[in-house]
This record gives sequence, C-alpha cells and structure tokens, in this order.
Amino acid sequence: MEIKMMSLEYSFDENGKTDCVSANFNGGQDKEYINARVCVTPADLAEEQDIDDLSRKQLEKLARARLAEIAAVSEQPAEKGE
Repeated sequence: MEIKMMSLEYSFDENGKTDCVSANFNGGQDKEYINARVCVTPADLAEEQDIDDLSRKQLEKLARARLAEIAAVSEQPAEKGE
C-alpha cells in the first residue's frame, strides 16, 4: 500500500518555539485504508539537530519512522475460549 504524506503542521509553545511538527498520512488499497497523524518533537531528534532547521524531506523521514513505530502490530495472546 502506498502511504502518502498529505501535510505538515507546526505547533509552537508559549515562547514561540516549535514543540511539534505533525505529519498527516493516508493511503489505501482495495478495501483497506489508513489515515494517521504523527507528531515529531525535538525529543525525536539527534542531539545536534534543531527541529526548525530540518527540511520537509527530513521531517517526512522522521515522521514515517514514527508512524512505523506506533503502527506496528504485536501479536497478542488469544483470549481464553478463542
């Protein structure tokens, strides 16, 4: 399934510093689809990086990694009786 980034949105704290860059993704194939919004924060960056200095492509790469992390499905044990 091809998942496209549809938008980036910056959020600022009370001091005007960027505290989150939200990336919106969607994709679909046949009868399945996914819509997601993930937030890249300064905590997601390497120590020497500044979120305000990153390009769209760099932010997209970080957001896709975050999406893969939070969307990963781990197998849960079956409930009793299933």
